[in-house]
Amino acid sequence: MSEWIKCSDELPPIDVPVFLQAGGITGIGARADINDGSWAWGWALSTPIFDEAGWYVEGYELDDFEPSHWHPLPTPLGDQP
Repeated sequence: MSEWIKCSDELPPIDVPVFLQAGGITGIGARADINDGSWAWGWALSTPIFDEAGWYVEGYELDDFEPSHWHPLPTPLGDQP
């Protein structure tokens, strides 16, 4: 598995669920599009689901936090026997 990425080095794509490390909290969240051309950090409101389009969640709770690191969610195994 790859290393955690510093947010000061690279930000995750908009609206793509990732693991976030913010202070002493690690959870799933994203840089959420807030529909005016800007974005905010948000924690996932639902369990992430993976389908042919990739990972998604039903929405994000936007919050005033600044994560230090992020990590992509793993690729599921798929149809393995």
